Amino acid sequence: MRFFYVFLALLGYLLPLVANQSAGLTFHALDLAEWTSTHPLVRAETPALLTALLLRFPLMCLGVLLAIDARTINDRTVRRLMYTISIVIMFVSLPPLDFITRLEDRNYQQQLGLGLAGLALIFIVMRWQPPRWVIGVVIVLAFAALSIGWVRAIELFNQLGLSLSVGFGGILTLIGLSGRLGWLFVRQPTPS
Repeated sequence: MRFFYVFLALLGYLLPLVANQSAGLTFHALDLAEWTSTHPLVRAETPALLTALLLRFPLMCLGVLLAIDARTINDRTVRRLMYTISIVIMFVSLPPLDFITRLEDRNYQQQLGLGLAGLALIFIVMRWQPPRWVIGVVIVLAFAALSIGWVRAIELFNQLGLSLSVGFGGILTLIGLSGRLGWLFVRQPTPS
């Protein structure tokens, strides 16, 4: 059941976080992070690009959660498939190859840092099962980052005079993260 919640959160992450009558202003979390990263106010934040970071960080957490949950699967083939999916998620968060010619771009540096940190954490998790409290911290951080980033992005839209509505994707992601956190507190049988 815990996989259901992680996949629900991943699905929500890829559905619209904010919606507008214009399809060009309807963004899922990664697109919204990219859009906000181009705005001068976000580039001038301290730390720089904080709003974009808050919107990108949950994807790294979801990839790591998937790898953590994969450790509990007895079937080696399915476990490897789950590890592969979590690694692919991290590759999706890496910057485009254009990064090589624009090493000074903070936006690309942020994407590279999150992607590499996520890959490192996944490889650590493949060898070491973190305690439950660490899993809880990852979930809470993902929930908080998405919530705060979402609100900051909506405020940015409002400052620009653009009307938008809350997208279903963010709600679905928060429900998935909440469900996974709730599952963490369900008494799990200890393997014999």
